[in-house]
Amino acid sequence: MLTIDIHTHILPKNWPDLKQKYGYGGWIHLDHHKCGCARMMKEDHFFREIESNCWDAKVRMKECDQHQVDVQVLSYGSGDV
Repeated sequence: MLTIDIHTHILPKNWPDLKQKYGYGGWIHLDHHKCGCARMMKEDHFFREIESNCWDAKVRMKECDQHQVDVQVLSYGSGDV
């Protein structure tokens, strides 16, 4: 039987400075504070911590193998930001 993960989020490892690009704040940015982890920050406020499986396909594939997941449905970003 095929195992499908239907709720998976991906993010780019590096985001552009959207405040500079658009001229106003409130955008999420990543603070890579230690190897394999990043803090999602909104301005200077902590939102949540994420791990490299959000942006590193090799890590993601290893985890899929470990959990016997065959397919993932990917969502870019987060709707609750």
